[in-house]
Amino acid sequence: MANFNWHIGSYQKGRATSQSDYIWRRNNFHGINDLVASGSGNLPHWCNNNPAIFFGAADCYERQNGSACRHLVLTLPLELSLSEWISLVETYIALDIGPKPFQYAIHNPSKGGLGHPHVHILYSDRVPDELDRPAETFFFFFNPVSPTFGGCKKDSGGQSPMQMRISVIKRKALWAEVLNQALEAAGYSARVDHRSGEAIFGG
Repeated sequence: MANFNWHIGSYQKGRATSQSDYIWRRNNFHGINDLVASGSGNLPHWCNNNPAIFFGAADCYERQNGSACRHLVLTLPLELSLSEWISLVETYIALDIGPKPFQYAIHNPSKGGLGHPHVHILYSDRVPDELDRPAETFFFFFNPVSPTFGGCKKDSGGQSPMQMRISVIKRKALWAEVLNQALEAAGYSARVDHRSGEAIFGG
């Protein structure tokens, strides 16, 4: 049965690398055998397409009390296949994360025991622009007067608690919309509703 779960967390400087390792089952997490798909994108050139380098740099260069990364966990429907999960996840990332650096990992705990398939999406609030910044300055404060002398802008800056709440509701609604479209395209009548987190059924 399709169900709805959308959860976001935040990690301060010093914890992004361990989260990157965790979702991709590297290093201390290598023995966990539930990783079935992974991907990344929008990484600066100095990462060599390796998100571990990016999140390691975030741990090193982000300001002391700033968020080094955000972490989304979304439940995936049992009705869909692995290829459909990947398409669903990448569609949502393109719409929700946009141009920001990210990595994702799809875990299917049923491969090794009990649990529901889900995806982890680790991403930065930094929005790359046309400037080619090295790692040392990528995470500086954004300088609106002279962008060359600052880092990439964070899209999370200056939001009030009410604005943040509205943003979360919109993002949950987007996930529900994309998920329902995937279920419909696969021929299933099950639908989810982000307002209740429960599955609803059509005819």
